[in-house]
Amino acid sequence: MSTALVLLGLIIASAPIAIVLHWPMVTGFVAAAAAVTVAITALRIRPGEAQFFLKIIFPVVLVATIPCVWMIVQCLPLQSTGLAHPIWASAAVPLGRPITGSVSIDPGATVLSLAKYLSTLAISFVASALAIDRLRAKWLFFLVTMAVTLTSLIVLLENTGYVAVLRGSDWPLRARIATDCAGIGIILTTAAGVRAFDRNTSPYTESAWSRIWIWPDVLEFPIGLLLCVLAFVVGAEKSAYVAVAGGLATFAVVAAIRRYSLGSWGIAAIAATASLIAITILVFEYGGQPFDFTIAFASAPSELLTTTQRLLSDTGWLGTGAGSFSAILPIYGIAAEILPEAPTAAAKIVVEMGQPFYWLVLVAVFSLFVVLLRGGWRRQRDSVFSTAGASCLVTLTLLAYFDANLFHTPVLIIAATTIGLAVAQSRSRLI
Repeated sequence: MSTALVLLGLIIASAPIAIVLHWPMVTGFVAAAAAVTVAITALRIRPGEAQFFLKIIFPVVLVATIPCVWMIVQCLPLQSTGLAHPIWASAAVPLGRPITGSVSIDPGATVLSLAKYLSTLAISFVASALAIDRLRAKWLFFLVTMAVTLTSLIVLLENTGYVAVLRGSDWPLRARIATDCAGIGIILTTAAGVRAFDRNTSPYTESAWSRIWIWPDVLEFPIGLLLCVLAFVVGAEKSAYVAVAGGLATFAVVAAIRRYSLGSWGIAAIAATASLIAITILVFEYGGQPFDFTIAFASAPSELLTTTQRLLSDTGWLGTGAGSFSAILPIYGIAAEILPEAPTAAAKIVVEMGQPFYWLVLVAVFSLFVVLLRGGWRRQRDSVFSTAGASCLVTLTLLAYFDANLFHTPVLIIAATTIGLAVAQSRSRLI
């Protein structure tokens, strides 16, 4: 399994590299490395770990296959079945190519989206398989935390003006992606600090050898947190502060529940108060927008918001095909080069995959959040992994309503590794 850990480490290290280079070659490397890592993990995993892994991952696999099947269906020629949206029959002229009659207006983009989704799943599943072992889980957490710290350092270096690593026609997009990674890094480095404190005060760390392993967490906390906070403050928009605050609040609530042994009524009171505060902030800061909820909180050009609103109204329940948002824009008289992507990840999901799929995603995310949250307050040792995963899931969900950076390779790598690690550590192998 050490080979699989090294390969996954290289994939994690490619997240900051993708910020700098932003080449399709990086995405191709991630997909190829993820496939090889899955094969090595399947061959090298121990029988006991394999049995535990199948137990915790089976429900996730059942839900994760739904998007795969749906994207395959979107690529099929279904014109004779009447499932294709009738508006696409007249879209051949503005698109400059014939429409095949499938649900997706761009089957090629949908196939590429399927490949990207499968590689993300592979990273998450490998992270879960490796993180069953406590020592490997610690190293994975260290690697992903160092990746977001390095990404934050890149943002800071670029903003000094002395090292123009992000410069180019698309450097504002790459800077926003890096800033979102820095926001996730704030949660991860905070978790590293809490983990170092717990291990330092735990009776299990009395030996000198055990205390040596605390130092990576101790170094990650002040240095990594400082870099992530500085990068976030330099480049983040106001909406991103809400997303990171939601993740940190989740982490603090779970820590309070564990430390003070709050009962169900205490948990309910904290959850109700936090929900009321969040709703109040959203209503007063972002309410009253004349747009759909999925784009009401986006900071995007008004032309893009108006076009997306029309797309949300025109798109049927089956969507337009994964990865097809940019291909639809010429139909509405907008060049994809001018406004290349959706204003938010939530709107992208609704347009490309359909409204029912969007609600299915919300249910799946909430279910995963409950699983990680329960693992965070039930486990004693290593509970910080599940808590950090639940907190990052909150931040990623909120960011999906503020921008579309969730679908870019660096964010996908960080998110898949963190959540895979959290799922593996949400249950003890002794149960």
